[in-house]
Amino acid sequence: MLAASLEVRVAIFYATLINIVAVLPVMLAGGLTGAFFEPLALAYGLAVLASMLVALTVTPALGLILLGRSRLAPGDPPPMRVLKRGYAWALKWTLRSPVWAFAVVPVAIAAAVVVYPRIGQDLFPDFKEPDFLVHFVTKPDTSLPDMDRQVTQLQHELLAIPGVADVGSHIGTAPLGEEINGVNFSESWLSLSPSADSHFRHLERVEGVPFGPRLVIRGASERLSPILMTALATALALVPLVLYGNRPGQEIEYPMAIVILGGLATSTLLNLFVLPALYLSVGAHGSPDPAASRSPSMSR
Repeated sequence: MLAASLEVRVAIFYATLINIVAVLPVMLAGGLTGAFFEPLALAYGLAVLASMLVALTVTPALGLILLGRSRLAPGDPPPMRVLKRGYAWALKWTLRSPVWAFAVVPVAIAAAVVVYPRIGQDLFPDFKEPDFLVHFVTKPDTSLPDMDRQVTQLQHELLAIPGVADVGSHIGTAPLGEEINGVNFSESWLSLSPSADSHFRHLERVEGVPFGPRLVIRGASERLSPILMTALATALALVPLVLYGNRPGQEIEYPMAIVILGGLATSTLLNLFVLPALYLSVGAHGSPDPAASRSPSMSR
């Protein structure tokens, strides 16, 4: 047992070191991203270190206690034998032509140099928040009529943006309010219309794609990947309940999983085929963005 532990300790150590080095950029990130993700990366690094210590100390001791008198069959388990045969074949091919293996390194570096500027630096996802709060602050000596004029102009400009449903603002603060601000301070609330979340509307109004089959095909194709990934992730979580649903104690989960999988498959097909066809049929007759009929609200 001691010889087996000594044989794998170097591999375990370097594998742990690689995992820790991989999260170092997240731990060293600053700003709001670092504030959110630094505790997560720190917890992950500490967990990996703890698992390495357990693998090097507790696991060999438990193996000696539980398997000390057992007769273990020599050789690797079947999955490992298959992996080793495949790895040996690939390694033999690589050793016969090592130049290809060496060429992968500069190609990977060049690909990283090309792709890195296009990845982006923000680790936060794009939230679908329909309401926003905008602070508008001018010079301290701004008069109330001038501030009123500027905020009104800001409201009209915001309402002219496609997808903005309502805008409400107030200037200054109440005498007993929790914030101490003068008339040069204003807050505006924005509410987006439900149509602002439509990818088809975005292609038509923002990117200027004319309405027709080409717009619908492009919009549906760009939404294919997230729809399929979400459906597959949910379906894979329910597969064990379907495969082992005949076991005692799982009489309730099995029909529930069947119903959810059926509804998931049906909704995915509707989302991929029926909704694009429906949008192509009635989307052109939808009501335009009612920017002219909206009026801003103001409070002082």
